[in-house]
Amino acid sequence: MSSPFLRDLFSLTSYSRIFASREICSPLLSAIVVGCFISGCSSIPSVGPDYNPPELNAPAGWSDGGTTPHAAEFMPGSWWKTLDDPRLDSILERALAENRDLAQGRSRVAEARTLVASAQSRFFPQLTLGGGLVDQRISRGAFLAGVIASGRQIQLGQSNWDLTGGVNWELDIFGGNRRALEAAEATKESIEAQLQSLQVSLTAEVVRNYFELLHFEKRLAIAEKNLRSQDESVEIADARFQAGLTSELDLAQAKAQRELTRSSIPAFRALTTSSRNALGVLLGMHPGDSLSLATEGVTSGKPLLERLPSGIQGGAPSEVLRQRPDIIAAERALAASSANVGVSTAELFPRFTLGGTIGLESLTERGFFDSINRAWRLGPSFSVPIFTGGRLTAELEAAGEQFKQAFSNYEQTVLLALAEADTALTAFKQEEERFRALQEALLANQRSLELSRELYQRGLVDFQRVLDSQRQTLAAEDTLAQSENQLLAAAALSYRALGYGWSQEPR
Repeated sequence: MSSPFLRDLFSLTSYSRIFASREICSPLLSAIVVGCFISGCSSIPSVGPDYNPPELNAPAGWSDGGTTPHAAEFMPGSWWKTLDDPRLDSILERALAENRDLAQGRSRVAEARTLVASAQSRFFPQLTLGGGLVDQRISRGAFLAGVIASGRQIQLGQSNWDLTGGVNWELDIFGGNRRALEAAEATKESIEAQLQSLQVSLTAEVVRNYFELLHFEKRLAIAEKNLRSQDESVEIADARFQAGLTSELDLAQAKAQRELTRSSIPAFRALTTSSRNALGVLLGMHPGDSLSLATEGVTSGKPLLERLPSGIQGGAPSEVLRQRPDIIAAERALAASSANVGVSTAELFPRFTLGGTIGLESLTERGFFDSINRAWRLGPSFSVPIFTGGRLTAELEAAGEQFKQAFSNYEQTVLLALAEADTALTAFKQEEERFRALQEALLANQRSLELSRELYQRGLVDFQRVLDSQRQTLAAEDTLAQSENQLLAAAALSYRALGYGWSQEPR
């Protein structure tokens, strides 16, 4: 504070002394004048460090060399809508409304907002009202001593009636309250971003579980289809054996292959149920409900892979750092930590308060509200920490260390975000190439199976060739289904890594 400010404050305090000698309105008016003057000195800087967001250092591009711009119709906040799957849209709507983790996150946001309101309340006068009736009686010894000492009659017991209103207004001269509000608001913004980050993870997890459910149902359908095909092979082998064209070995091998395929079906059914239940938990549903939800038309419509946009709508690494809510949350936590250093610093400085009490006091209830019973105590006060055993400096040092921790956490969050996004985008691109190769392999195996069956029926090859073709085709179909699931999961994980799937206003 500058010396002119001190002179003005001393001058106003001198005026308040003059007013205090008059009626009750005068000290109240003087206190208001002093409070308004000091509160109006907003140019006085707050103690502690002024926060500046750290610079974001990001590479120019990703490892795969691509930075795909957003398509005109692409919606990062609801990227799954590009799949044009009404069933998935409905599932995600329910997840965002009913998920238990999101419910906890929304409650934490509401709590943080109330704490901001609590911090704002420090800028207003705090008013209290109290009263009571005290009935007291002094000891007989004290009574006799008082009579002897005063030489007059005093009462042995009496009642005291009082009704008092109190006011206390701390003047935020050094900015401790301003820093506390700054910390509360930054904390609220960090918790809101955490909720948005939870939305990102939830939407990606729901989509991934939905894809996994389709995957297991597809593999189950493949196994059942191959079982029907192998039933036909058994019938062919049996007919040729009955006609004496082949040995019983071909029939036994055909039956063994069929039963091996049949044995995989219960496992796929169990995996399908497990996937349905996992999806149901994310939607806040009981197992029975999740089963009915998942079986209603989830495999209908255009194949999901054909609905994915061409490539992942990625953008540059610098864009990812600006839009990922977990990075926003870490940065806002860093801002709150910086403000808390200011709060601890302000504890080392004097506190100035305007306050007092205004009320009524009487020894009897008769005429309690008469002007003669009025009493007040009103005026400015201050307190200065002289000795606290090192508590305040220790708290300041602790706040500084907490800021260092928050800064390291922010840097680590940025590094992990870049690594996660780069890994996910690379995995998606490589799985695309693998999927295309597996598609070609399946076509070749299907053609091989078709030819081997024709040759076997004509007696040109033995049944072992048919069995080998069946096994290779089934393995190719199964591997392609797994690659499809991994590709869809990689897409969901890529969009999560890019920070897509949250709305500006936390739900």
